[in-house]
Amino acid sequence: MRILMLCSRFPPAPGGTETYVLELSKELMRKGHQVIVLTSDMYCDTPLIKQKHFKSVFDGMVKRFSSFTVPGEADFPVYPGIGLRALREEADVIHAHSYGCFNTLSPPIIGKIRGIRTVFTPHFHPDYSDWGGKKRMFLRRIYDRTLGCFSVNLVDDVVVLTKFEERLMRESGILRPGTRVHLVDSGVDFERFSQHPNPEAFREHFDIADNEKLILYVGRLAQKKGLEDLIEAAPFVIERFPEAKFVIVGEDMDLGEWMRMEIDRRGLSGDFLLTGFLKQADMLVSAYHSCYSLVLPSEYEAFGLVLAEAMACGKPCVATDVGGIPDVVLDGKTGMLVPPRNPNELALALCRMLSDPETARKMGILGRESVEERFSWSKVAENMLRIYRG
Repeated sequence: MRILMLCSRFPPAPGGTETYVLELSKELMRKGHQVIVLTSDMYCDTPLIKQKHFKSVFDGMVKRFSSFTVPGEADFPVYPGIGLRALREEADVIHAHSYGCFNTLSPPIIGKIRGIRTVFTPHFHPDYSDWGGKKRMFLRRIYDRTLGCFSVNLVDDVVVLTKFEERLMRESGILRPGTRVHLVDSGVDFERFSQHPNPEAFREHFDIADNEKLILYVGRLAQKKGLEDLIEAAPFVIERFPEAKFVIVGEDMDLGEWMRMEIDRRGLSGDFLLTGFLKQADMLVSAYHSCYSLVLPSEYEAFGLVLAEAMACGKPCVATDVGGIPDVVLDGKTGMLVPPRNPNELALALCRMLSDPETARKMGILGRESVEERFSWSKVAENMLRIYRG
């Protein structure tokens, strides 16, 4: 089978959706199928940062098309070449990703013109999790009622990662009755993350003391990730557990400078470590294995891939009770869930985790078993192939 993957960005550009497309494509190729990825030249979309040279990340074909946008709250990156190439490319299936992106607008048209099966995985984020002010919100609502509905309801199949995602899209009026919807869990490379590398490699590289208990955040340094809440919660945690250290791993998407200033203003410079993006894959795995717990205080996550990665490493999670996170982290069993935008509850949950190492250890064990059972990329690819075949 020849499969076209259409996505707005692709690794080494960072992000959970980007990782999802990469890992699914790799697994489909391992199963003997041909995958062609059509994407843009963006490394970051807000603000737009383009990159001329991307290193190869997998054995399939990747075609990147020039992107541009307009400044301000109307920001909507476009890359016209992607639709023209998809129209010419031979394929059995076109699989588009990421609701609200330019690459999702052409598949319904191409599918009808050429008789090619079209599949759409929205990785949906609701309007309240979007960036910007009233103008941005107004433009988003117009998009939802027009181009958004078009991109979702005129494809052959929609694939959601969680039941919450489907419910949210239906309540928003974007996903309409009659559209075929399939629930397929996201995946994680269990073998990669469950293998126990030298956990000291991460500590040694960043000169972290053995007695420090690491509270790890992995993800983009961006709006809506709850990093402001984490900084506000930190003093309460550190006062009770001076050995706690907050480690922030991820690419700076225009929030890093503010974070450093805020951390310094609060006198927390010695309690936080911002590593930036970890280019060495083994170093990220080492970071997971060396931490006490993962924290993800996002205002919304369609799935939260880093949670599954941490759980594969046997680590408990403290995360917000939003989006698809409750489908990944079972509250009180594999971690703790707290309300979003609530630094006090976040701090209390982190303190409860730090005060009970035995419970944290048991949560980590249950989390590892849950990931092994539910979130293999092989299972994801098999489910997707059934959808491709109709």
